[in-house]
Amino acid sequence: MDADARARATQRLELLRVMRAGRDRVDEVLAIIRDSDSDDGAAAAIGELLGCDAGTAFAVLSLQLRRFRVRPTDLLTAEIDELEAALSAPASAPAAAPVPAPSAPFRPRDEYTSREHRYSLGTVEATGEPYASVPVTTGVADYEEFYRLTPEQHARFLADPDAALAFVEECRLREHDDLLLQQPGWNRGTPS
Repeated sequence: MDADARARATQRLELLRVMRAGRDRVDEVLAIIRDSDSDDGAAAAIGELLGCDAGTAFAVLSLQLRRFRVRPTDLLTAEIDELEAALSAPASAPAAAPVPAPSAPFRPRDEYTSREHRYSLGTVEATGEPYASVPVTTGVADYEEFYRLTPEQHARFLADPDAALAFVEECRLREHDDLLLQQPGWNRGTPS
């Protein structure tokens, strides 16, 4: 495993461990969400409860409730075991430098959502960068992939959401990976 893959696997392992801890303390997590006035407040309290950073706490906050179900084959634990085994193998390259924490959490703000066609249009809060997003799943976790739009595309798609359908389908087919706002991990999900 090269240094970049090792860094991505380490980040993924940390996320999975926190997700499992959140699942194991689901009643406390749900009470925090229920009693919080905002997503930021809920994420801060979840981070404190689970001992994780704000970005990871937002990932737990964003989980669909069905992901807290423990299946006969615990997929979270299986992936954690697989990553731990891979990371315990000798590195094939010199150790990677620590991955710097992002300066601001990635917080998308949806402005339009099509339930029928399963996509959203919006902007990133910190940068104002426009995006189109599509849901994906790894089988363990659901998340969204965000694709950069030009301001012109964003305005056109908001004015006529059907005009976005061809672009969204091309994103699902991974024809616009060069426009991803966040690069997927080693176990990239498939469109759901």
